[in-house]
Amino acid sequence: LMAESVMRSCRGYLKGTGKDSNRHIRSVLRIDDATDLDAYVFDLERGARRTGRFYTGRFTNCSPFALVATLEFLERVHEGYDAERVLAAFVDGSVSMRNFLA
Repeated sequence: LMAESVMRSCRGYLKGTGKDSNRHIRSVLRIDDATDLDAYVFDLERGARRTGRFYTGRFTNCSPFALVATLEFLERVHEGYDAERVLAAFVDGSVSMRNFLA
């Protein structure tokens, strides 16, 4: 489910920008024709910030964050949480992408 959500978001983003995927990947990696690949060092923090912003966009009707929220909600209902405990989990931040992937 997560892979499908990410793929749909990527397709929506590419369709909206009119650019091909290689151009976007090169932009995130900061690689162009003049890049010395032997001396190239990837800036992981910048890449993480850039890709993190991607998921806050509305490129599909089911973002990865919406999918995680749905799965976390269903898990809590299945475990017998009452409505107040489910709401508290969302409010206190225990429902998050980071916790879901951990």
